[in-house]
Amino acid sequence: MPQVAVARASPIGCEAATTIGVGMIFIMVSSPAMWCCDECTACAGRMLRCRFRERHEQRTLGVWQHVTWADSMDRQIQVERAHKLREMHDRSRLLLLPNAWDAGSARLFDQRGFAAVATTSGGMAWSLGYADGEQLPLAEVLAAVARITRVCSVPVTVDFEGGYGATPQAVAASVSAVIAAGAAGINLEDGTPGHGPMRPLDTAAARIAAARDAATKSGVPLVINARVDVWMHDGPPDTAARVDEAVQRARAYLAAGADCIYPIGLREPAILARFVRALDAPVNVAAGPTMPSLQELANMGVARVTTATRFATLAYAAVDRAVTEMRASGRFDALASAFTYADAQQLFAPC
Repeated sequence: MPQVAVARASPIGCEAATTIGVGMIFIMVSSPAMWCCDECTACAGRMLRCRFRERHEQRTLGVWQHVTWADSMDRQIQVERAHKLREMHDRSRLLLLPNAWDAGSARLFDQRGFAAVATTSGGMAWSLGYADGEQLPLAEVLAAVARITRVCSVPVTVDFEGGYGATPQAVAASVSAVIAAGAAGINLEDGTPGHGPMRPLDTAAARIAAARDAATKSGVPLVINARVDVWMHDGPPDTAARVDEAVQRARAYLAAGADCIYPIGLREPAILARFVRALDAPVNVAAGPTMPSLQELANMGVARVTTATRFATLAYAAVDRAVTEMRASGRFDALASAFTYADAQQLFAPC
């Protein structure tokens, strides 16, 4: 039987996150008066499936989950995947990452041949009944990440928003927990949750440094994609001044331990090319219908492209169109799909 580490859910992270290791089970419960039961402990290693789950949730009156190295993958496999993800950022070729919102979408992307899979904080939050912007409780984030890493054969990088912590120390604890859930990489934003005001540069850099320190202590060479939110807010009216601020922030984040820079909201090709040249480091951009093609982005020197919430919103849009047509016509023609039940089942067929 593996050792069990138990922690209360905390607004700033996981009190026992730094104690997680190989063969240990990390159990979060929302009620400080209720710890994990013997029956639940006995189901360790069953890939987040517990026949006592419903009863346990009723007893704790809240959310609980198992997050274990065994649930997601062997630790050495995780280290190898993190190294592979790091190698994908060497700028020798452009890395295209689809953003999954649950285990099913992640498995689909994995099966379709992507070298790695990213997550979308927005899509994940919506699928679990919350708004984006760190509204999804950390316990549920960790459980979702563990499910995703369990079904993927490739590295998974997690959109970890602002780091789920009010202080650098709390960020470090939360990053330790998401590494324990199987992450090979993370995104960290320099804005406050929900596209709020940007944090001071020194504060944002300290949070990245804390995340890097947590990764180093874990032994997993986590790839940190630092998001620069300059173009998400009203900034310097002069384009040159805005680029200068973004470059200054990016360089500070790289010095603090980031591996890649994500200037979210930057879509103008000429300014993007200028930013990439000024930084001379891996740069991530978000895909979209108005963005240059993959080849054009590669020619600019962009290292990585992610799809953000696009696939999640496409899925919602497809259902919305079908529902609208069904209600308007009284017919079921809109339910026809080229992707069938059998196709979905095949995604999870034993190897």
